[in-house]
Amino acid sequence: MLSAAVVARAWSGYMNVLTDGVIKNFTIEHIGRLNVNIFAAEYLDVLAFLIAAIICILMATGAQGSTRFNNCNTVLNFIMISVVTVIAFTYADLKNWTAKTPDGSSSFFPYGISGTIAGASACFFSFIGFDGLATAGEEAKDPIKSIPRATFLCMGIVTSVYVLMSASLSLMMPYTEMDPEAAFVVAFKSKGSQVAVIAVTIGAICGMTGSMFGCLFALPRCVYAMAQDGLIFRCLSKVNEKTQVPVNAIAVFGLLTCIMAALFNVETLVDFLSLGTLMAYSIVAVCVILLRYEKEEQLDVNGLRSKILSKFSKDQNPRVSAALIILLFGFIGFDLCLISNFWSLFIGKFVAILCLFISILSLGWISLHKQSTLVLPFQVPLVPFLPALSLFLNTFMLLNLPYLAWVRFGVWIGIGLLIYFLYGIHHSVEEKRNKVKDLTENTVKYISE
Repeated sequence: MLSAAVVARAWSGYMNVLTDGVIKNFTIEHIGRLNVNIFAAEYLDVLAFLIAAIICILMATGAQGSTRFNNCNTVLNFIMISVVTVIAFTYADLKNWTAKTPDGSSSFFPYGISGTIAGASACFFSFIGFDGLATAGEEAKDPIKSIPRATFLCMGIVTSVYVLMSASLSLMMPYTEMDPEAAFVVAFKSKGSQVAVIAVTIGAICGMTGSMFGCLFALPRCVYAMAQDGLIFRCLSKVNEKTQVPVNAIAVFGLLTCIMAALFNVETLVDFLSLGTLMAYSIVAVCVILLRYEKEEQLDVNGLRSKILSKFSKDQNPRVSAALIILLFGFIGFDLCLISNFWSLFIGKFVAILCLFISILSLGWISLHKQSTLVLPFQVPLVPFLPALSLFLNTFMLLNLPYLAWVRFGVWIGIGLLIYFLYGIHHSVEEKRNKVKDLTENTVKYISE
């Protein structure tokens, strides 16, 4: 929902820039302004509402027709991105990377590591969408192989495109002169390249439309899966017999998406979305470690590791989860010291080093345990070190987000927990299955006795 709302708002903002503010001025003149303190938007964005609604209607027609549209849109978008990037590099000027800013810092790295991390935190939502691949697993021919392959392929393409386009833009003009609403359009207009402006316009419209499609393609499928499991209201899992899509899920959550796009500005939605994305990926990193040691949490009984642990603990079945909690709090403490003025003090450096040392010890403790021997078609390599690194970086970026994003996230999570404890926990299919299993086992045990 948040991803689609962000893109719908950006789509509207882009069109507003192209029309020199005609859309915004018309809306304010005929509808009026909004209370920015409440809605975090200057005006009711009707265009964002309409474009999100159109995509939802298209999604309701069925997966096959909407997928054809998305494929054509993606091909056209890729062509436009290639054209724009190549043209942008023809205007490249290395002075835009090497020149000094008025305060003496480098134009390539003007805000230092803290500024870079803050920027990465805000734009991390760009790497969301893998849930779309996962939720389409039931519709894939060979999901065990195709989904991991598609995930890595998408990650590689997206990262390469972002690096190339940001490099070409920052080489084409100084970062201080860029327009955040439509950076490439303004940059090419300043160079007098009309062909590039047209290519950017087509590419941006196709790109944002395709992004909205991807978000709204995954959304009803996520809702359907949760409703089927009984975690949210089961009526949302109803599938239309003709189109074979969950129409109720599209209608309800599509409408919520349209409303959010109309009421909130891009910055508010991006901070909120990035926080949710980082939190979700942090949970994934934690779960990878827990699941890898789920079946066999006992210590490795052979070799040096067992001898080392036997000196510190008589318990031969320590909990990995406890060490993971200590690891997380150590990361949080270290990151807080780095991003605050506390780091400049001697005691701050001492606390940061202590937190990092505790985290390393916890990670070492986890690594001494024997991993599950269950063989899967795809497994994350270098567990627990790679997920721990992901958790460390995610925590660092999470703490750089504004506090208002945390407030909104807290309200959002509160609503979710309320639905879960009042409805989901009582209607969970998994819970009912476990109860039947326990009842069967107890009955068999009673009969045998």
